[in-house]
Amino acid sequence: VYSAELGDSQEIYNGGANACSVYPDSTSAQFNALGNGNAFLLAPNTMCHVRKITSTRWIAILSA
Repeated sequence: VYSAELGDSQEIYNGGANACSVYPDSTSAQFNALGNGNAFLLAPNTMCHVRKITSTRWIAILSA
């Protein structure tokens, strides 16, 4: 994820053959309930929408 301002959002699509890791924009930030700096795996042929809601929190919405 790129460095973002509060309220910014980004869509990420994985068109590859393997899962890819998506990390927050800093080691002090986190996605949903994951710990600070931890990535989540985005499965092949899926996408997610992420929004920065505070300086250290991102909300991630994953497709099925």
